Amino acid sequence: MQWILGWPLLILSLYLHDPYREQVLAAQTIVCTIIEEKRPFKIITMIYVALYFTQLSEKHHPINIIILHHVIMLCISIIQYTNPNYKVLCWTLIIWTSRWLGSVNIYAQPIRTTIKSIILAGLIQGNWGVRNEERDGLKWSWILFVHEIAWCVLPIQILYEVYYKNKQENRMISIV
Repeated sequence: MQWILGWPLLILSLYLHDPYREQVLAAQTIVCTIIEEKRPFKIITMIYVALYFTQLSEKHHPINIIILHHVIMLCISIIQYTNPNYKVLCWTLIIWTSRWLGSVNIYAQPIRTTIKSIILAGLIQGNWGVRNEERDGLKWSWILFVHEIAWCVLPIQILYEVYYKNKQENRMISIV
């Protein structure tokens, strides 16, 4: 069901212009409320909607703004692991920096965003230590916010997630 309703609307929203993009995103959020199960497209929908409302126009930025955005994304990703209590702060920073710096517009290049979304969905659905899609799945969403060159840290994050999951499972076995 989610593949028939959820993903096509999400991907379609990348290729449409307003007001149709907004209408498709609205339909997508309705689909998210109808499907009660935890699904990766719900996380990605939340990100798409947030970026839709924070990105009002396409801008070209100097390299220092783009570097600043990537530094902020790196710090936010690290904070998600070192102190998860600040995850709400991290997401607030992501939204505002994408609005203020305007260096991320997922709708400007729909093919790239489609590829990023497929990779993000695969990572969220993968067995990388994700215990709670809403909480842990957000740790992967930096993929949508950065240039593909930054993906070189994906193997590090995957290894950490697998190691952490195995460590937690071993701890549970030793307790029992």
